[in-house]
Amino acid sequence: MQGKISMDLSFCQSETGFSLDELVVKLGDVYERKAFGELLKMILQMVQEILMYRIFHGKTDAVKCCDSGHLRMNGSFERRIRTSLGEFKMSFWRVSCSACGKTFSPLQRFIHLGRYQTKTNELEKLVIEAASETNYRRAVRDLARDGKLPVSFHTAHGWVLRTDCDEIDLSRQVIGSVPIQIMPDGTGFKGEGRDGKARKGDLKVVIGITQKGEIFPLGSWAGTSWDTINKQ
Repeated sequence: MQGKISMDLSFCQSETGFSLDELVVKLGDVYERKAFGELLKMILQMVQEILMYRIFHGKTDAVKCCDSGHLRMNGSFERRIRTSLGEFKMSFWRVSCSACGKTFSPLQRFIHLGRYQTKTNELEKLVIEAASETNYRRAVRDLARDGKLPVSFHTAHGWVLRTDCDEIDLSRQVIGSVPIQIMPDGTGFKGEGRDGKARKGDLKVVIGITQKGEIFPLGSWAGTSWDTINKQ
């Protein structure tokens, strides 16, 4: 599958002049926030057109539904897709099978995009990796600064809570050597201010893992040192 895409770039010139620095910054912002996302959308549209042509001319079995049925057009739906290259809206064409009656989008199947998926896995991976090293606000700010798609820290927090990256199979080399494995972690927080000064603290949590891989809580502390927790 090979194709060629042409793009047009239009601009509006100020009558009172502008600085070269401003032009460079604005052009960079266009490509970081808009151009790459639109280019990605154009490529997907081209792939979808070629894929549908091949399906209706019997030239591909990549998205075949039933051996005894044939596919026919059944409308379309629009989906907003978020990627690290930008955000765009894509119209996905839908087909239905004459044998089983199942409806689906050939392009979604072809590019391995989930039925209700609205973001790429690579973007979720970037957000989770960034959030795991710092807090959510700083993580999304750093991603935006690096030219990645800006997301709110509330959105990032929701992605981390819903991801399946925490479903980790623990090796017997990790557990089993002692009755219980201990896993501590902590994070800072800000409380209500006193006398005009912000009150800061830290929350520490310790969990245990049995030889069978079962996870259970050991305790949580606020404002307690690790030495004190270690003695407990």
